[in-house]
Amino acid sequence: MRNQLAPGPGAANTRRVFNQYARIRSYESSGWTSYHSLQTSIEKRYSSGFLLMGAYTWAKAMDHGWTQDSCCQQNIDNLAAEKGLAPHDIRHRFTSNAIYEIPFGKGKRWGSGASRAARLAGEGWQFGVISTVQTGAPGNTSVAGNIDNVPDNTDRPDRAGNGRRDNGSPDGWWDPTAFRPQRQFTFGNSGRNVLTRPGTVNFDFITAKSIATRERQRLELRFEFFNATNHPNFGGPSESISNANFGKIFSAAPPRQIQLGAKYYF
Repeated sequence: MRNQLAPGPGAANTRRVFNQYARIRSYESSGWTSYHSLQTSIEKRYSSGFLLMGAYTWAKAMDHGWTQDSCCQQNIDNLAAEKGLAPHDIRHRFTSNAIYEIPFGKGKRWGSGASRAARLAGEGWQFGVISTVQTGAPGNTSVAGNIDNVPDNTDRPDRAGNGRRDNGSPDGWWDPTAFRPQRQFTFGNSGRNVLTRPGTVNFDFITAKSIATRERQRLELRFEFFNATNHPNFGGPSESISNANFGKIFSAAPPRQIQLGAKYYF
């Protein structure tokens, strides 16, 4: 938004540069972003019934929050003060998937000469796991009340500490004593996206049994476990220091879920 006014007392419409207008929307092909990362991966193709793929990324993404029709820069005339972590910044992320098919049955390492009953019981089993472990996205503090008397922006508070807690919990993920409302008619000195929300730890498991019914037909039974370890993956904490619940968490991703399925191939 353009035609923003500086902090100060008095009615907004008398303090703007072009005081015959309110805020003015502007659309520009401008912006700045930076992304640096170290990316590694490992891959092992099927060997003795085993497949493994994994990837780790150590990254940092920064920008100054410029988006189309943006409402939330504290001071549109000082975008340097908006430089901070990008909303999609994930510092550490590890993903992997592994599949193991028991090499039992006709033409396999074990059980080639087993009886029909033994092959029916022992062949066609497959086990897999998909894992995601990552740190959280940035959190952006704010303060209510239009303390700077600039109605077009989102106020950020003054920062007195780093705000992090070594042993954060849903009852207090961030330290509320690290922030305070700024002085009246001033912009807050806290940076943008200075905090980190909870990360994610998730493991999905699958067990599948394939049963040959005819030469080119088979039945597959699947047992799937989502968030199999039932790890609590918390949502984002409250980000307004004006809220009594600042830093507290009231949401989470779904708990463990179990799904059974059957598929017939013909």
